[in-house]
Amino acid sequence: MCLPRELYAGPEGQLCQRPAAEVTAFFNRTLHQFDKPRNVAEGFVLQTPGNCMLDCSVQLDPQATLTITMRQQPDGRDFRSFALRPRTQDVEFGGPGGRESRRCPFDASKAIKFQAFVQDSTIECFVNDQYAFTFGAQYYPKCALSFKVDGGKAEVLELTVKTRQPHE
Repeated sequence: MCLPRELYAGPEGQLCQRPAAEVTAFFNRTLHQFDKPRNVAEGFVLQTPGNCMLDCSVQLDPQATLTITMRQQPDGRDFRSFALRPRTQDVEFGGPGGRESRRCPFDASKAIKFQAFVQDSTIECFVNDQYAFTFGAQYYPKCALSFKVDGGKAEVLELTVKTRQPHE
């Protein structure tokens, strides 16, 4: 855990986590924003700085796997990714050299909220303001963020990528 979090009791009494409001407010300069749904069938790539926040909501077919890749390098050999898999109710994250899978129940009939905080050597991801995942990432100053889907359809309903605008 690197970012301040808010802990709260979920609907079934489970312990849930979401980023503190002050964390999301820290990212104050919008780099990319989609206000209309975007089909992921062909995939897409957005250029991002090394430190940024991704905030999006996605709709997935129950059989689909949506992979969100962060810190994708131009040569394609190094990256960190996060895959949402409704069919198996889990997520997989990591990159070359090691991947980890964890249970993450979510309802594919509803939009899934996904946030990622890509900072220096750490990426922290939050699913539906309930589940938190932290994993290491090599620092690369230039990188890309990409979306791809396998086994079904996926749509990004809304997306914002922000960075920090320093005070002058």
